[in-house]
Amino acid sequence: MGPSAVLLEVLDLEQNWNFDYDYINIPTYLSQDLFIYTASFLNTISSLLLDQCEIVHLAGFLFDEKVVIANRVLVPNLIGMDGLK
Repeated sequence: MGPSAVLLEVLDLEQNWNFDYDYINIPTYLSQDLFIYTASFLNTISSLLLDQCEIVHLAGFLFDEKVVIANRVLVPNLIGMDGLK
């Protein structure tokens, strides 16, 4: 059973009242739990699972910010690793 299938089972109100956690073999009541998922691309998540989720988009770095980070951190680290001055 893949991760999406397990999450769908956990989110199903008819099943999550007595979810059997296989690793520790303890029945668990999950209806009061909060699940947080992370993903870079929504198109890789099944539509059935997306229908059960609230999507919160978080902004990443802007291109200009990435250039500053590269110039201040990445380039100096790479130069130091190569022994260049």
